[in-house]
Amino acid sequence: MLTTAAGTARPASVLILGTGVAGLQAIGTARRLGAVVSAYDVRPQDQGGGAIARLAPFIELTSVADVGGRGGLRPGA
Repeated sequence: MLTTAAGTARPASVLILGTGVAGLQAIGTARRLGAVVSAYDVRPQDQGGGAIARLAPFIELTSVADVGGRGGLRPGA
């Protein structure tokens, strides 16, 4: 909560989709600006693990299929 002479402002709620390099930067920027941050990523290895879990709570979606190991920057590698 931010209290000013004009009144009280609640912090913004931000949802970050994707926790790659740009997603982590967005999480950090939103937190520095005072927002309440939550995140989601379709890759199972990035869902709620390690340092990312300390930055923003992850949203659990049960209707999304597992896409781990398919596609990416180098799909043939």
